[in-house]
Amino acid sequence: MKTIALGLSGAILALILLASPAQAAGVTYTVAAGDTLWNISRQYHVAVDTIKNLNGLNDDSLQIGQVLVIIPEETVAPEPVIAQQELQVIPPVYYTVQLGDSLYSIADAHNITARKLRALNGLSGDFLEAGQQLMVEAEKTVDLSDGTVVSSRGEARSPQAHDLLTFADGFIGTPYAYGGSGPGGFDCSGFTTYVFKQFGYSLSRSADGQYDNGTPVSSEELQPGDLVFFRCRSNIIDHVGIYVGDWQFIHSSSPRSGGVIYTSMDESYYDRSYAGAVRIISND
Repeated sequence: MKTIALGLSGAILALILLASPAQAAGVTYTVAAGDTLWNISRQYHVAVDTIKNLNGLNDDSLQIGQVLVIIPEETVAPEPVIAQQELQVIPPVYYTVQLGDSLYSIADAHNITARKLRALNGLSGDFLEAGQQLMVEAEKTVDLSDGTVVSSRGEARSPQAHDLLTFADGFIGTPYAYGGSGPGGFDCSGFTTYVFKQFGYSLSRSADGQYDNGTPVSSEELQPGDLVFFRCRSNIIDHVGIYVGDWQFIHSSSPRSGGVIYTSMDESYYDRSYAGAVRIISND
């Protein structure tokens, strides 16, 4: 990955309110149809585990009409915490095709896969012309505090995809469990099934079944929240994850790999076994 020096014009400061005052009189909530602990926790800015502890809940099950204590009485309001997030826009990097170049030699020289090079430039084949400008790194917006990519060219997250991926991120490190459907352990399709279920989407339980649940999209059209599929051990689809942007996906990988992790689709294993993608969440 190349390092690109930019002036201050590329930096954007954003202030994010991370805490909201509690109410001394206490707060309760009556469960309605479609509610989940996750959605309620986000509404009141209270951790799921806090709600479970306050109400003696042993699992995530809720009943319509159930009254939950969200904030107990006489809770002292915390001081609002303001965090400063400094963002920097890194422009795209281009390469000019020279005589004798091929798609594969250019991809190799820039440490990316030919598939990603096609996706960045909307190419359907391998034909190139001398003098042609190829994008080899997309524009990115980076959080300078930790180096994470906030958004990438053409990959802005819809609000629901953002919430879904934030929820999925909370399971990083959860162990792989064959046949597991969470939340203590997942196999690959169990993880995607569980995550999407919290947002009202019912998916098939198997990876190959989930491939039929959405609208097929090409690698050039990938958006955060899309499901990405792989043929890892056979000719049928046997692995699935959730695309997060910047050619990364989150998935329940294997016991040896650490369970739920982020992985680059540039890794040779996943590049050669990539089988396609479908869109479950509309980004309109």
